[in-house]
Amino acid sequence: MEMRAVARKVAYVVFWYVIYLNLVLYIFIPVIFTQLEYQLLILNMIATGTIDTVLRPLSERGSARDKYSILMLILFLLTPFLWILSYYENNLIISALAPFWDADIVSYAGLIIFIGGSAISIVGRMQLKSFGSGCIVIEEKHELVQSGIYSKIRHPIYLGGLIGAPAMLLVFRAVLIPLLALLVYFVVLRGRMQKEEEILKDEFPKSYVSEWMPRDTRNYKAVLRVWDLKEQPLEN
Repeated sequence: MEMRAVARKVAYVVFWYVIYLNLVLYIFIPVIFTQLEYQLLILNMIATGTIDTVLRPLSERGSARDKYSILMLILFLLTPFLWILSYYENNLIISALAPFWDADIVSYAGLIIFIGGSAISIVGRMQLKSFGSGCIVIEEKHELVQSGIYSKIRHPIYLGGLIGAPAMLLVFRAVLIPLLALLVYFVVLRGRMQKEEEILKDEFPKSYVSEWMPRDTRNYKAVLRVWDLKEQPLEN
């Protein structure tokens, strides 16, 4: 990896995961740094972000300026504010109306689910190697990955994100904000995934459409139907 690429990745991690995330939280809810479950969430967020950044290649053939990439960036920027809203939802609503939910076990369950979702995304990123950039583009000498986790889950990176997004908010023992996040992330990730599906169908009309999708559909429909895609044969 070139030094310039390394410098970009280091700057990205330091600014977004260390400075931006912690600064926003310190300004609005400094108490978050004094409680163990929140400390563990922050550490896991930084660790996951760092690993993902290290694994994610820098695309040489595209830029993350499409609609769905921009929406993903906005959601990323909103992450600490969703944490803040979840914290105050717990303090103002949950603790008064649903005290049974205001328990440590809920926080640690959310943390475990978040780690699980992050692990799914990271494994998916690892398998894609040089094809796993954040840009919706076909890279040079692009190959269709059909083994490992991709033999069971068609889009593990997105599935991990869909699991992790509400789970990290569950750590704050909230209900409404995690459900809202699940809905918003579902809409954005599904749209981005469908865009990738279109590109892959065009690039790999035989191996992706005729061979892999029918086999993979049997796997992922048996496990998860949240994407509800309708596979249509390509026109000749």
